[in-house]
Amino acid sequence: MKGKILDYSIQESKGIISGDDGQRYSFENREWKSSELPKVNQVVDFEVDEKNAKGIYLLQTDSILKQKKSATISMENKIGIGICLLLIILYPIIDIMAWWGWYYDIKRSILSHSLGLFALLATLTSAYLFFSNASKSFIELNTVFVGLLVTYILYDHSSLFENLLRLKITNIGALTIFILVICLIVIGFKEKKNE
Repeated sequence: MKGKILDYSIQESKGIISGDDGQRYSFENREWKSSELPKVNQVVDFEVDEKNAKGIYLLQTDSILKQKKSATISMENKIGIGICLLLIILYPIIDIMAWWGWYYDIKRSILSHSLGLFALLATLTSAYLFFSNASKSFIELNTVFVGLLVTYILYDHSSLFENLLRLKITNIGALTIFILVICLIVIGFKEKKNE
């Protein structure tokens, strides 16, 4: 039968298991067959001898469950990692138009801006936070920081926003980066589904 440890006293070397059948069974330490000490909330497999549990084997612990949960990356985090990696690849490749007086149509990338390296490092940090299942608040804060940096660079280095206000799309590269950054922020704020 399977059950869960409700109580265990190290001093008395005795405990109580709640079986899947709803009954409670007492056990003594000599019936414990695992190398790890019994603890409350451990899931166990055991044999029943009247009201006593015999031959008790540990199935899973809270620490094992936490390790399994932290080892899996949620779908939202996988998408976040993918967007970050795509941005990291596109930052040096995609040219964004400069809009500086008579220097119209100078080819520049995100990294050619004085804040470009910061945007790259912030995006790398976001990828790491998604990968490591970091705290939701860290992910949200960092994705907003990436969004602000890249949006400022696009505003400063390109005519993207001016053209968007005129409903003209002349720079697909800058628009692509902007859309990816918006997607990154949305994924950063999206609630994770319990899997």
